[in-house]
Amino acid sequence: MKVYLSNYRHHWFSPYTLIDYFFFWTKWSKCHRDQSLARALSNSEDESTWTDRPDWVEKWHDRLAPLSVAIQKTLDLIHPKIDYVKVDYWDTWSMDDSLAQIILPLLRQLHDKNHGAPFVDDEDVPNHTYKCDYEGMRAVEARIQNGFRLFGRYYQNLWD
Repeated sequence: MKVYLSNYRHHWFSPYTLIDYFFFWTKWSKCHRDQSLARALSNSEDESTWTDRPDWVEKWHDRLAPLSVAIQKTLDLIHPKIDYVKVDYWDTWSMDDSLAQIILPLLRQLHDKNHGAPFVDDEDVPNHTYKCDYEGMRAVEARIQNGFRLFGRYYQNLWD
């Protein structure tokens, strides 16, 4: 078995980023290219170093959005995400062992570098302002849980 998964490609250039780099000499551009308010404020003691973008930037944002999409699609064509999985015939003889060799390192890394957020119930989120199809969400969750249950039950039977 051979598995090669490349890193995710980060090809998004926002119109704000383009404007910041077009006007690199301005104070507001330097603040926003610094990527964070905290970093900009930590470079000096007084908080006057942060400068907001002018109002005309909002108008140009809409005009530059198609250019940003074109740059993203061009870079996606030049540097596509590579996913390659080659399964040899002997890998299915004892698929539970083959999968265990992959799953265990993934679980260890997930334990060490836990990033992300699990599913959270609405009762735990204050001031939720969104509408959600709860019935459809419950049906999908039930289907996923059933898949996990069946995979766990028949995992030892994954051999040829």
